[in-house]
Amino acid sequence: MYHLHTESSDYDYRGILLRPTSDYLSFDSFEQKDKGWDTEEGLDIAPFNNLSKDTVLYDIRKYLTLAQKGNPNILELLFADEYLYLTPVGKSLIEQRHLFLSQACKKSYVGYAYSQMHRIQTRRRWLLDPVINRPEPSDFGFNDTYKITSKEELFAFCEFLFDCVKRKLIFFEPVESFHRLLFEDLDFKALFKTELFEEEGVSVVSQITGTPVNYIHQLQNSKRYYQAIRDYENYQAWLKNRNPERAEMEAKTGYDVKHATHCLRLLYQAFYIFTEQTLIINVNHFPKGESDYIRLVKAGQVKYEDLLQKTEDLFNLIKNMNIKTFRSPLSNTELSEIFKRLLLLNESQ
Repeated sequence: MYHLHTESSDYDYRGILLRPTSDYLSFDSFEQKDKGWDTEEGLDIAPFNNLSKDTVLYDIRKYLTLAQKGNPNILELLFADEYLYLTPVGKSLIEQRHLFLSQACKKSYVGYAYSQMHRIQTRRRWLLDPVINRPEPSDFGFNDTYKITSKEELFAFCEFLFDCVKRKLIFFEPVESFHRLLFEDLDFKALFKTELFEEEGVSVVSQITGTPVNYIHQLQNSKRYYQAIRDYENYQAWLKNRNPERAEMEAKTGYDVKHATHCLRLLYQAFYIFTEQTLIINVNHFPKGESDYIRLVKAGQVKYEDLLQKTEDLFNLIKNMNIKTFRSPLSNTELSEIFKRLLLLNESQ
C-alpha cells in the first residue's frame, strides 16, 4: 500500500464489512474480526479466503465512526491504489471519501505521528540505558511506614480531582470552544492518572481537592513507581519479541527506522490533506525529495539528530497550519445518512 515493502515483507489485509440490514436491528453486536484467521476456518463473512493472520475486517458502523474522527489507519482504506475485492457498496463509499478529510485529521495525524516518535525515543533510551533491574519500592522512598498508594486509590483520587476541576470550570460552559477543549478534546482523566504534576502544581491540586500536600507527594511517588515497573516490563517484552533484523538495524542507527518511516509518512500525509485536499498513500506520489528521504530513513542512512530535526520541522509546519476554512468533521446525522444509503444499496444488490 505504501510501496515501502521489501522482499521479506509479509501481507496485511484490511477490509470493511456491511452485513444485512436485519443484523443491525438485532441485539447481536459485531465490530471487527482481527484474529483467528490462521487457526479457524473462519466466519462466513468474507467472499475470499487464504487471508493472513494479520487480517482485520471492520464492521461498517465502527469504520464510519473512526473515519469521522480522521483515524489514519482507517482513512487509508478509502484512498488505496488497488483492492483485492471491491463491491458496489465499497465503490460508493470510495466516491464519498473526500467527506472524511476534515479538520479532525490534523489532530489525529499529528497524534499518531507523535506516538511513533514516542516509541522511537523510548526504544532509543532502552538502547542507551537498558532497564536491567526491576524497580523496588525502596527506590522511591517507600518503607514500612511510608507505603505505596494502591492503583485503585490512585485512580479514585484522579477521578475526584477531575470532578473538582470540572465543578470549578462548569461556569465556562457558555464558551463552547473552551468547554469542548476541556471536556472533549483532552482526556483529562487519563492525564491525571498518567502524568506527574510539576512542583508548583502540587499546591494547586492540594487547594482544589483540600488534600494535604504530603499525600499529593505520596501519590506522585506512587505514580513514578508504577511507571518504572511498566517501563521495565515493556523493556523485557521488547527484548524478548523484537525482530532480529529490526534489532540489528536499530543497533546500527540508534533508532527504530520502521517507526521513523511511519512518523514521516503520517506527517507528509497530513500536510497534503490540507494543501491538496487528498490523502496520499503511495509514497511514490510524494515529491521525489520527500519520498527519497523516507526511503533513506527506512534504509538506516539518516542520522538520529537529522531525523529529529526533520520531524520537528514537519510537526511545527502542520501545527501552525490554519485549517479553519477546511471541512468540519461529519456530524452524527450526516454519518447516519451515509450509513442508511449504503444499507439500501447493499439490499438492492
